[in-house]
Amino acid sequence: MLTRTFFFAFSFLAILYFSSINHLFISEPKDLLEYSVLQKGKKAQENTREKKLSQLRTFVTKDLFIPKDKERLQIRIISDSSHLYLKNHKKKWSFEEDLHEIKCFSQDKIYQSDKGFYYQQVKYLEAPSGIYTFPEQTFTAEKVDLYFYHLPGKTLPVAFDGQFSYLYGYAKEVFFSLQTGNPYFIANHLQAKIRR
Repeated sequence: MLTRTFFFAFSFLAILYFSSINHLFISEPKDLLEYSVLQKGKKAQENTREKKLSQLRTFVTKDLFIPKDKERLQIRIISDSSHLYLKNHKKKWSFEEDLHEIKCFSQDKIYQSDKGFYYQQVKYLEAPSGIYTFPEQTFTAEKVDLYFYHLPGKTLPVAFDGQFSYLYGYAKEVFFSLQTGNPYFIANHLQAKIRR
């Protein structure tokens, strides 16, 4: 009698065990349909989130200011259009902006003459495209036309009306960074000429 009770209990538990495995690992069509709807909703939400993390912009101007001695140097980046991305890398957010048809004015130095007049050294560049990142505050451009000016005053000009650069050239790549607080500028493969 004990053997028969043990046999029925063991059989009941085995049937219960196999039916639960069947229920856990073999999905019903209704469950599969609900899962696919959830996945589609999740993908749509991710696509929407990606679209919100980028922005097309036109007529972009960026003004950056760097304190230097008693003066404040200015860098102005102007672009006809750009594509701005918000990126997350290892839980750190940053902006990256692809700029097109770039003009960049950069004050390198402001100084005062013995007579009290202010002068400035200004670097001007034009490039078909480039990338600006923030908060890293770096700028990279390729195929760059460069012009170096010595101008009166300490206000950054918006155009060079009739002014001739004392140095002009072409660089394959230009990079500048403001991370350290001091402008750091590199022009790779620069070919330049001095005007007389």
